[in-house]
Amino acid sequence: MLHCKDNVRDHVTKAGVQMAIRQELLKLLFGNQGLASASNKGEFDNRTASALQYIGQYCSATESYVSERIVPKMLNNCRIMWVALWLGKEHWTNNLNSVTQYCQSRVFVYLVVLCEARYAEHLAI
Repeated sequence: MLHCKDNVRDHVTKAGVQMAIRQELLKLLFGNQGLASASNKGEFDNRTASALQYIGQYCSATESYVSERIVPKMLNNCRIMWVALWLGKEHWTNNLNSVTQYCQSRVFVYLVVLCEARYAEHLAI
């Protein structure tokens, strides 16, 4: 997630956001109580609402970038973590040694999610 955090930092810096606001925004997105560390969808949604409210008040020029590009990417990564708890934050890394493991685990997670969806369809029938 470091790469994503750096992208956000660069974007808000180029948008002219003040340092204190920029740091608070990064904390809301990537801090210990931020979107990236949400433990479930409800928590993610609550943290997203808080972050977007803050962005709307203090740095509205970055609102579309965060809501359209960053939040969906973070939600996708969090969904993987919620399903595959054994991955932890390892799958956020850009470390080349873990790329193969990440790809293999992502395929497995996809299969698990697909099976869960099929099972839910089966129950609905």
